[in-house]
Amino acid sequence: MIIMSNEQSQFNEILWNYTVAISDLYGTKFHKILEICKDFIDAHEGKFNQALYSDLQDSLQQNIPFTGNGWDATQRKRINQLVKLGFIFPYLRGYPKEVLDFLNSENDIQKKKKVLSKVIHKYANFQNTVTKNNELWDGHVDFLIRTLKECKVLTNYEIIALMTYNYPLREKEFLSHSDVVELAEKMNSSGVLGRKYTQGVHFINLLSKLDNISLSNGKIYFENNAKTCLYDEEEL
Repeated sequence: MIIMSNEQSQFNEILWNYTVAISDLYGTKFHKILEICKDFIDAHEGKFNQALYSDLQDSLQQNIPFTGNGWDATQRKRINQLVKLGFIFPYLRGYPKEVLDFLNSENDIQKKKKVLSKVIHKYANFQNTVTKNNELWDGHVDFLIRTLKECKVLTNYEIIALMTYNYPLREKEFLSHSDVVELAEKMNSSGVLGRKYTQGVHFINLLSKLDNISLSNGKIYFENNAKTCLYDEEEL
């Protein structure tokens, strides 16, 4: 049973803040953005100030231009997506060594998928930005994966409900299936699930790109459990 304090209940509308600028994480555009940011960090030896941050935005605009209004905001969103996924550390201070493996496997989607999964498991923090390092929120994906291991299968709505769970104040390493159902019911009755569904879909799409995880018929599961997760019990 989930018991929320008054402080915890204030976070019910807040979803894990995953920013999506590029949805195709195996595509040429994402690869090029990461490569430009990695080279920029190397050239400036992990130094950071607002002038350098603006220079990086200019570099991205020159090489991968956004033609609409607010191009600078779009370029910041692209950089922040890399930070949230764990490909770049806050304040542009560096990047994990796995970034080199990802860039070196440009035409090998299966290898990219394995590296992407490793980076996200180890480094993703959706509350981080280029200018903010929030260590209290570390491990969003690991928390969800542990919950998925416990539950075997999660629906889209259950995943979105998990994204409202007040992670820094939790006392569990994962939620039981009954906890997830209870949380989803609370979020649904309050209208949060409906209001935040589109935002949650971006996170669900990210999960479906991880190694050994599949999405089908509104459910997400480990591929090695696919036979038992694809159908409802009465359909087997």
